[in-house]
Amino acid sequence: MYKIDHIVFGALSLEEGTEFIEKKLNTKLSDIGFHDFMGTHNRVLKIGKDIYFEVIAINPHSKTLNHDRWFNLDNKELQKKLKKTPQIIGYVIDTFDQKILKYYSPFF
Repeated sequence: MYKIDHIVFGALSLEEGTEFIEKKLNTKLSDIGFHDFMGTHNRVLKIGKDIYFEVIAINPHSKTLNHDRWFNLDNKELQKKLKKTPQIIGYVIDTFDQKILKYYSPFF
């Protein structure tokens, strides 16, 4: 079984993404969460029984990584798009079926 766990909204900075979403949805997002191993930070909003909306950005205070960040956040083309406006950049599916990985495709 496949279920959307969360929809991912990327921003050039977490502050910009938070302000954008909070204005659009007229609601507050969660406190800041940190993904130190990925050099990102985020805020979330529950939008369904078990579905979340996540705003994510590169944490400017993170250490240098030896790997790419989630959702292609290190990609120069994506960063160029995020400079124009925050936007949906992906989604996360909750499943135990590893076969679904062959269908993975980045959004942009």
